[in-house]
Amino acid sequence: MKTSISWLYSLILNCALWILLTPLLICPITIAWLLRIIVGCIVKLFRSDLIPCTANDVLFVRETPQVMPITNGGLIVRLNSSINYDQFVRHFYQQFLLNLDSCDTISPNNKYVNLHCDLVTFCGYLFKRIVSKHGTINVRDHFSYKHSLEGEDLNVYLATWFQTPFEKNKPLWNGVIISVEASDKSNLENSTVVAFKASHALVDGYSLVHMLEKMTTCCDAKQGVVLGRQREEQANKKKDINTYESIWNEV
Repeated sequence: MKTSISWLYSLILNCALWILLTPLLICPITIAWLLRIIVGCIVKLFRSDLIPCTANDVLFVRETPQVMPITNGGLIVRLNSSINYDQFVRHFYQQFLLNLDSCDTISPNNKYVNLHCDLVTFCGYLFKRIVSKHGTINVRDHFSYKHSLEGEDLNVYLATWFQTPFEKNKPLWNGVIISVEASDKSNLENSTVVAFKASHALVDGYSLVHMLEKMTTCCDAKQGVVLGRQREEQANKKKDINTYESIWNEV
């Protein structure tokens, strides 16, 4: 009996508390909502280079890289073969960065527009900003090349590289191709390490899987996913890891 009375008392007290708090919470929430709409309208009218961030974009990223630098996602793949750097960057450009639009600038509706963006704060809100001029990007500015000998500890190098800040006023992604030369004493063949990193506001895990599939010609270009947005069907797709053993063979 005492338990029932205690439960009823707690219920009544909580209901009374919410009745008192609701009017106090509605005002600031409404003001914040209206302010967000006003900022969005200003951006549409006067800042065509800004793209509003979605809830998924700011899931882990709340500030610009200058304030919150280490919020990157990425992948690292090691191949038992050599890669031609020139052919690789050309293939990457054709797959993701070639502007097929008739205009000189990248459209916000472009599927890979995130690869043309950095992050800026406007009126207190985080936005993606298209920074590539005339919709073009020099891939060589983003993909570096390194030569390494078998046995060299690449973990330290890649850990440092992964945390290196992005350059200002450039799209927030970078890659590195590391040619690993086998020593004469080992029976191993030359290999290549390919690493890619980007701000988590621009790409997520599903985006990286999609990019890997595109580069390995394992998926139809017409059935891609929009970078930075999770798709349930991607999570349900089962991929055989063996399909990645021949990665970039056709580059």
